[in-house]
Amino acid sequence: MLEKITEIPLFPLNTVLFPGMMLPLHIFEERYKAMINECLAADNTFGVVLAKNKQAVAPNVMNIFTDDMFAVGTTAQI
Repeated sequence: MLEKITEIPLFPLNTVLFPGMMLPLHIFEERYKAMINECLAADNTFGVVLAKNKQAVAPNVMNIFTDDMFAVGTTAQI
């Protein structure tokens, strides 16, 4: 459970992560590799959110906006 954290990195996917379940990921984009490495180094969680459109999960997208993702997701830890 998150405590005292107001912001976490988000990983928009075209699938959902159910609480308590595992989700194997093949992470190939540099921005998400960096995010995962930071989470591993600090033992932090990240959020998995369902993308509303293909733009949110497209490779090399520089700007993803809140309108591109659903507002509810699941926290995840590696």
